[in-house]
Amino acid sequence: MASTDQVAEAGPAPAVETDWPRIRFAVALALYGGTLGAAVILVNFLTRFEDFEVAQHLSFGASLLFGTGGALAGVAVAGPLAYLIFGGLPKFYRSRHRRRPRSLMTWLTLGFGFGVMLPIVMGAVFLPTAQHVEGFLAGIVSVPGLLTKSVDLIGLFFSFAVILGFRLLVTGILAGGLFAVGGWAIDRLNLSEDPTTAKYGTWAMAAILSVAVMAVVALGSESFLGRLG
Repeated sequence: MASTDQVAEAGPAPAVETDWPRIRFAVALALYGGTLGAAVILVNFLTRFEDFEVAQHLSFGASLLFGTGGALAGVAVAGPLAYLIFGGLPKFYRSRHRRRPRSLMTWLTLGFGFGVMLPIVMGAVFLPTAQHVEGFLAGIVSVPGLLTKSVDLIGLFFSFAVILGFRLLVTGILAGGLFAVGGWAIDRLNLSEDPTTAKYGTWAMAAILSVAVMAVVALGSESFLGRLG
């Protein structure tokens, strides 16, 4: 056992530096991914009308419910993905060996992965959950029924992932393309050599992209949006 003198000589442990660029990158991309997740489910609903029916936007309440489910799915996919791909602090963090943003080709690959994973995660958990909550709010599903359906999700996880995820796949792939372009822009700003640009430009870009996506979904014509899914 080390003596008290030996502990005193060793001194306190060095403080661990908070990796703000990595955290900022993960949070900003999670917010953008959440926006794309909400857009995917809202646009996809417009593709479910038959040729003889008139496509219409969901009501405000339904849009809020299903959009929230889609947003949570987007955050669940984009947040961990961004945190992992950014990597830890370089060994010589303050030297010339600094992090560099990923290439556009890398982001296209990441975007494709996001576009495939988003429908799977959304279809497996968040979309059926939103449907069950909608039934409960409408008085169709009772509290015991809601609890039973929630438990059933565990057993039907893979079935929902395949069946519902497949219906969302095309829209998800389109969202993956937007994720790739937006992620590339956020990545470059976040690792800018200008501290002000890195600190504020990252949030500004994520906000601008998110507002632009939701503006298109909210203001775009049903016929145009319906063709996207």
